[in-house]
This record gives sequence, C-alpha cells and structure tokens, in this order.
Amino acid sequence: MSCAQNMNSETLRIFSVRVGSGSAKKRGCAVAANFRILFHKSESSLHFKLLGTLDGSSARQLLNTLKLNSFGARRVFIHTAGLNEIDPSGQSLFRSHFDEIETRAASFLFTGENAFELAPKGNGAVGIVS
Repeated sequence: MSCAQNMNSETLRIFSVRVGSGSAKKRGCAVAANFRILFHKSESSLHFKLLGTLDGSSARQLLNTLKLNSFGARRVFIHTAGLNEIDPSGQSLFRSHFDEIETRAASFLFTGENAFELAPKGNGAVGIVS
C-alpha cells in the first residue's frame, strides 16, 4: 500500500519532501525506517500526520520536513495519533532542535494521544490540542 492511500485522497492533497531542495514535491510521503510523514496544505495551514516509530533518525527527518515546508504558514498542525512509539532519543532530539524551525509567523499545534510527549516545552509558538 502506498503512503498516500492511508488518507482519503478525495479530501487531501498529499506531498512528499525532497530533502535539501527547499521545496515540496507532489505525491507520496517522507520515510525514515518505519516512520512516515504525510502532509498537506489547507488554506494557510499545514497538516503533518506522523506514522510509526519516532526514533532519532525519524526525529531528524521530521525536523527537516518542518524546516523546509513550514515557513509562511499561519498554523502548523502535527498530528501524533499515528505514532505507535516515541523513543526517548527521538523525543530529546526533536525537542532540543525544534527552535531551529522558523516559528515567527506560525503557531504549531500538536494533536493526538502523543501530543504531550512530543511537543517542546516552554515555546510560545507551540500549543497542544487533545
């Protein structure tokens, strides 16, 4: 099954990342180990759906994806319900490098059962929706 088949293709436009290109490319998803990122844009918001296990390499992939695609968005939603595990090394790496993402214009909203575990602490641009 392709990663684009995991979400309703009638309501979403799915994009993948060309890491290092500074742009998004239509189709698919970014993959690191068993971790996947599905994302789409709706008006001035971006939605990132995380699937699988977030380990250190997955956290780095997520940070790169956010850096390349979040600038200019008013709101960035990070949906965590699809994560089946958050490795402590992935959590630590994500939280410690989150401030490298350009957040001046965006609010980052973490949703789902793993939102509290993943969201960085003490960042005014971050909110948690349960």
